[in-house]
Amino acid sequence: MTAARIVARLAALALAAGVCASIGLAGAAASEAPPSTDLLVSTDGVHFFPALAGGLLDVGGLLVPGDSVASSLWIKNPTGASAVLRVSARDVTFSSGDIADGVTVSAWDSGTDTTLSATLRTIAECQIIVPSQAIAAGATMRMIVRYTMADFAGEVGQNESVSLGLKVAMRDAEAGPFPASACEDEGVLVSSNPARPGSLPGSLPSSLPTTGTEFVVPLLATGGFLVGIGLFLVAGRRRRREHEES
Repeated sequence: MTAARIVARLAALALAAGVCASIGLAGAAASEAPPSTDLLVSTDGVHFFPALAGGLLDVGGLLVPGDSVASSLWIKNPTGASAVLRVSARDVTFSSGDIADGVTVSAWDSGTDTTLSATLRTIAECQIIVPSQAIAAGATMRMIVRYTMADFAGEVGQNESVSLGLKVAMRDAEAGPFPASACEDEGVLVSSNPARPGSLPGSLPSSLPTTGTEFVVPLLATGGFLVGIGLFLVAGRRRRREHEES
């Protein structure tokens, strides 16, 4: 074999090895690509967006003792392939221990027709709220999230605040199941933002910063009025006495 043929054969082998290496790297990159996929959310089941403009419960009204507020969330798979989705908790906050134990969050989903209920105190970060489930291409799943407040007595639970974020994650069904922990899930973060707990109908709010002013001013005005009448009567009596003596 001549030197030229040896060089040519070595060049061909090098080229083939390079092609194989590039194919292998491309395959590795594809396998390492994140399995998450796009999803859309809605609060009316008609108009869908990549994220909500506001909180899920922004229009839910006051959360009062013995009552509840609720809202629906629709989750859509807009892709042409089947997927799996799940929803987990994020950023659970509460302003007092009474609220932590006295407010229950429940979530129902149409995919499994099951309801999870737990007090705010027992909901951990990344806790799964809606379990992993399949969702067909173009299909929609509905959630109903409800906050229920215990029937507190007196002013307990008034002027408090609660919050719970929901991470909605969706991934290609062919990518396999979600990992055991939901903390690394990629997706859309939906804020609950329920209205601040308020007062029972007809009851006084817990803080009345203007009570003193509102009560003192009328009393002062009334006192001034009475003093004025007294002075007027005294002056009139003196005038009558002076007139009689003259």
